[in-house]
Amino acid sequence: VAAVRALAQPQAAEAPRRERVAVLRTFGTGAQILRDLGVTRMRVLSAPKQMHAISGFGLEVVEYVDDPA
Repeated sequence: VAAVRALAQPQAAEAPRRERVAVLRTFGTGAQILRDLGVTRMRVLSAPKQMHAISGFGLEVVEYVDDPA
């Protein structure tokens, strides 16, 4: 039983990693679309997040705007 549980552990740890990779892939696609539209600097309607990878696409978040509601 312990051996079966041990084998299950790495798979459980891999699920969040796969989700993060999928999210980063989505950001990359969106970043490419923004660059094609000529966007380089942007104000973002969301909570502040550290997205260092977007600088590789020539994008910069200059401000996080609070939700007016």
